[in-house]
Parts: sequence; structure tokens; C-alpha cells
Amino acid sequence: MSRIRVAVDVGGTFTDICIMDEDSGAIRIEKTASTPDDPMQAIMNGVEQGRIDLSEVTMFSHGTTVATNALITRRLPRTAMVCSEGFRDVVEIRRANKEDLWDTYKDVAKPYIPRRDRLTVRERVSAEGTILEALDEEAARRVAEILKKRQVKSIAVCFMNSYVNGANERRMREILKEAMPDLPVSIS
Repeated sequence: MSRIRVAVDVGGTFTDICIMDEDSGAIRIEKTASTPDDPMQAIMNGVEQGRIDLSEVTMFSHGTTVATNALITRRLPRTAMVCSEGFRDVVEIRRANKEDLWDTYKDVAKPYIPRRDRLTVRERVSAEGTILEALDEEAARRVAEILKKRQVKSIAVCFMNSYVNGANERRMREILKEAMPDLPVSIS
């Protein structure tokens, strides 16, 4: 049984598939037409075209020029962000990303998610992971209804210190999914 690594790049016109045999080091490249309405279809076409046995794949790497280009050109579906109360504007403040903190006239790009689509709920987790304040579920349901009415296409949930305890984020995702079961919801 061979061991192979597969790397895929989905572009706007073509999908490139790079296949490396781990034992011999041999590399093959396949190119197939992209399918913008269903990028996975182009990947599967490339898998078939390259006669890749998925049971032999030890590593799969996926990059997407389409997503990068969407970010660069700002042609993105309407996305919302739900964050911890008091942290709605962190993405706009950009503390970690300013060349000159004191230059208030410096041109900076607008955030990908406009302020009106960044909503907050009360919840708090300490830096150690202790839940200091459970998610305000009533407020969470109100936020879900607001976002449903706005017809957003995806939602990111970004709560403080969720990297150490994601319980509040997971519950927020559940509430959002109850209101919008088919909508993509990302948590950190």
C-alpha cells in the first residue's frame, strides 16, 4: 500500500492537485476545471483524474486562491460576528496591527464585518478558563433572531478566552443553529 500526500489549490478557473508518493518522492500534478458553485466537486474530479486512492492519503493540504481573492477584493457574503459584551470594536481598534499607534490620520482598511453586523452578548470566561458569567441565553436568542432577519450568510462567534474554555461559544453556536440550521457558524 502506497502512502501519498495530496495538496489542493482551488482557483477561480482551475483546481490544481499535487500528489507526492512518500516512499519514492515522486510528484505528479493534476489540473482540472474549477466548479465555482461547488468547489468540492472540482477537488473530487481531480482526485478521480489523478487516480488517487483516498485510503492511501496520509496528509491532505487545502489552500484556496478563491478565498484569498475574495478577501483581497472584498467580495464576501454578508457575515456577522457575535462577541463578548464590551469587545465589539476590537477588530476595528486593531491594537496588534498598527504601524504607528499615534497616527490617527493613517489610512486603514475597513473591517471585513461592519459594526452593525458585530453583535454582543453577556458572558465571561477568565484567562484560567473559569466561567465567570454563563452565556445570557435570552440575549443570545435575540441576537439569533436579529441575524436571521438580516439574512447573513455566515456567523463567527468570538468570545474572550474561549481558547481555554469554549463552553459559552459552543452554546452560542447551538442557539444560532436552532434559529438557522443551515447557516455556517464558526467558533474559535
